[in-house]
Amino acid sequence: MRLLRLWRIGLGASIALSVSLAFATDPVVPSYPECTHKASPADIEGAKGAHKAASQFYDRGDYEKAIRYWTDAYSFDCTAHGVLINIANAYEKQGDKASAVVALETFLKRTGADPTIEEKIRNLKQSMAPVVASATTSASAAPTVAPPASASASAPPVVPPPSGPKPYGYTPLIVAGAGGGLALIGGILLGVGSGAISSVNKACPSRSCANQADVDKGNTGRIEQGVGATGLVLGLAAAGGGLAWEFLFNKPHATTTEPPKVGVHVLPAAGPREGGLSISGSF
Repeated sequence: MRLLRLWRIGLGASIALSVSLAFATDPVVPSYPECTHKASPADIEGAKGAHKAASQFYDRGDYEKAIRYWTDAYSFDCTAHGVLINIANAYEKQGDKASAVVALETFLKRTGADPTIEEKIRNLKQSMAPVVASATTSASAAPTVAPPASASASAPPVVPPPSGPKPYGYTPLIVAGAGGGLALIGGILLGVGSGAISSVNKACPSRSCANQADVDKGNTGRIEQGVGATGLVLGLAAAGGGLAWEFLFNKPHATTTEPPKVGVHVLPAAGPREGGLSISGSF
């Protein structure tokens, strides 16, 4: 009975790990359904509660939950279009500029032209474009001998690696660790089962055992061998998938430094070699 319980636990863990790896894909750019209903008083209260929770998560730097609660607020009251600006700011903080552009373009589509928002979208799209190194021409300034001018290409700027939070946190490493543990248990069970079968084969060379204990030992060994082989294969697959998930898809996103605001506000933002506008919205 203990072996059967181990087999069920190992199989359940393997299925859960396989499902989690199957859904480990890149984030999808969001979409916002058309507003086809009028918010009831209960919907408006729900939207206000979700907005309050989203603001608290935004202040703590948990932008993923802030986006989730602001999206819930907008689903409650789809006429509160200013929430789309808050969603765009949170996406920009996460480093997901494409999703921020989608939210702002949806805001323009549903509220009409707004030069400030249009300028914000242009700045985001320009920052998403690849950096192209410009060629510069330098000439010698010697007063007597003037050698031919030579053209030199300026080196491309060094972009520091993103320092923001990883989109999946420690989940890939947990999956890899769980897979390693499952593979270890499977290897142990496989060795124990194979040893038991070998022992019974020596005691019963003609596969006809008069001793019931040898028969039970052989049957148990076959169960252990099958469960161990399954756990070993699935564990190795989960460990490899978790490591691939971590190193290929769990890269941190760059963050920005714009403060959240209440309502739709526009503030100038400036820094070394850059300038622009900071925008936020609310109910």
